[in-house]
Amino acid sequence: MAEFAGRLPIEYEIEKCSGLSNARNRAVACARGEYIIWTDDDVEVETNWLTAYVDAFKRWPDVSIFGGKIVPTLVEPSIAWFASILPILGLPFAARDLGANPISMAIEGNLIPYGANFAIRSFEQRRFLYDPRLGIAPGRRLLGEETEVIKAMLANGFRGIWLPECSVRHIIGHDRQSARYISDYYEGHGATDILLGGVLPGICVFGVPRWLWRRFVTRLAGYWLS
Repeated sequence: MAEFAGRLPIEYEIEKCSGLSNARNRAVACARGEYIIWTDDDVEVETNWLTAYVDAFKRWPDVSIFGGKIVPTLVEPSIAWFASILPILGLPFAARDLGANPISMAIEGNLIPYGANFAIRSFEQRRFLYDPRLGIAPGRRLLGEETEVIKAMLANGFRGIWLPECSVRHIIGHDRQSARYISDYYEGHGATDILLGGVLPGICVFGVPRWLWRRFVTRLAGYWLS
């Protein structure tokens, strides 16, 4: 970012409390614009990305949440087996495509954007801050800090619009083209579900509900057959 410092009004802020949610909340406290557009440091935005957001803010002044497409893009040379299964591994790489037309966001059907590409009007964003228990932090891989905020806003009657033209490429380096990364991601996903939803119901075997063991065996068998 330093190379753009002479051309753009870039400001750095330091958050002493670790964790992605704390960093997001620091940014919210410092932001002075009418809208906050969120992205990640491992994405490349399309040429019209920012313009498309600004146009949408003008077109839908009563909408509080906006979000767009995220396309996982492997760093080459990619790992062959990993590239072949990427189409079914959308979730660990935040793949998001809700279609070619603007639609209203909804909790039902998971019609919401992901953290690498979304925007929230600042007034509402300050009412709905990010949960410090969630988000990546040293020693933990909990997820969902942004989707929980978006769900809470939608549940409270605020509107969201999907913007297909606001697209970014999520760059997947060689360090994440591995079975270990996938395993770590889903371990964090499970830990997040437990944190938000509590202990899973059912009779447990070795601390895991029996129905979940059945699902595990069934899906493992499907994996090996594939």
